[in-house]
Amino acid sequence: MVRFRQRLDRNRKIYIPKPLREAGFNTVIEIIPDTHAAAIYPAGADLREVVQSLEIILQDLKLQVKAPQDGGCRQ
Repeated sequence: MVRFRQRLDRNRKIYIPKPLREAGFNTVIEIIPDTHAAAIYPAGADLREVVQSLEIILQDLKLQVKAPQDGGCRQ
């Protein structure tokens, strides 16, 4: 799974990387935060598709939690 690590700029704003903008995260995005994570998706997206995408991301995270820690980090 692809990962993006992005630092906030000096104004504490986040830059959306070009591949994400090309995928539809280019004008208005919705952000639903919780304590340790956030869901980010293009405004107006079909929420059923957003949920399906989040389920895939959750599966990948669960696999990473189960995987033995070998010192390598997929980022």
